[in-house]
Parts: sequence; structure tokens; C-alpha cells
Amino acid sequence: TYPLLNKIAPTLLYDWQGTTTWRDHFNFMAKAVEKEDAAQKAWNHYYQRIQELKIVLGKRYQNKSISFVYFCCNKMISQANNSFVGSILTDIGLKRPKAQDLSTTYGEIPIVEEELEKIDGDILFVAAYYDNDKSRLNKLQQKPLWKKLRAVKLNHVYFVDADTWRGGDLLAANALIDDLFKYLVKNPN
Repeated sequence: TYPLLNKIAPTLLYDWQGTTTWRDHFNFMAKAVEKEDAAQKAWNHYYQRIQELKIVLGKRYQNKSISFVYFCCNKMISQANNSFVGSILTDIGLKRPKAQDLSTTYGEIPIVEEELEKIDGDILFVAAYYDNDKSRLNKLQQKPLWKKLRAVKLNHVYFVDADTWRGGDLLAANALIDDLFKYLVKNPN
């Protein structure tokens, strides 16, 4: 269909799934619409916010692990270092639990209920997309394995917006950074 689409308007092909990062996608789009200067300003703003957060956090979290898990489509999934969330946490210099401190195909780590230790950390961010996913999360929170998680015992479990934390663009990245300021700086337990 590329030749037909190209007759309508200039057309570029881009293979998003598993071939590049969200950063590469943003830069590709900026180049495609000839907005590379605006893109550089947006990146400068992102890295400025990362630096501000790093300064405010100081060494407070240097020995703590930050975990993220989301519920979608009857699945529980964590994110590796090469995911959207993972890349931002890496930029900030925050540690991940050992089971998430790796790279995987598509940056995802499927989790089954019996493997909840894979999401254990000092701080746990949790997101759920749909009502049935939220219901599954609510049921899981009543189980003994959930209650054994370090973050649960420390009352360091924070519920965040799934679309933001899996957003994959600079708007979502800035909203995620807002959440990190909110939970790690303004309201630390």
C-alpha cells in the first residue's frame, strides 16, 4: 500500500514494534515534520527536569529499589530497563528490583501471581487499565503473597495512571516525572 499512500501525500514507513525506543520514535516524527529544533527544546526540557529531580532526591533513594507493575487484559506485567518507564528511571539513576533490572523483547516482563517477588521493591508503582484489571488487582491485594511484599509492608505502594506510565512520549514522560516528584519528594513516607 506504500505506493498508493505516497500518491496521496509524502509517506514515511516506521516500524515501531520492538525495533526502536520511544526516544527514537519521537526524533523520527520530529524529523518527518521538520520540527527538529522544537524537538531539541523538548528534549532539553526533559533532561532539565530529570536533573532537577536527581538534585532534589539526592542520595535518599540510592539504596532503594523502585518497581512498576501494571494490569491489562487479564495480565500482570512489569517493565524492564528498555521500556518507557525503565528508561526514565534509569535516566534518574533509580535502582530497579533485580527481576526488572534487565532488558527484554519489547521491554516487558510477564508476571504470574506466584512470582510476586519479581515486583517487590522498596517502592511499588501500580497501574491498571480496565475495570476487570482493577478488580483483579483488588483481589490480589487481599492475598497473603501481596501482603508479604516489602513495599506493601512499608506502605510505599502508589497507584498511578496506566496511560501515563506506559505513554511512550515526552508528554507522558513529563507526567511520569510529576508523579515521581509527588510520591518521592513531596510525600515520601
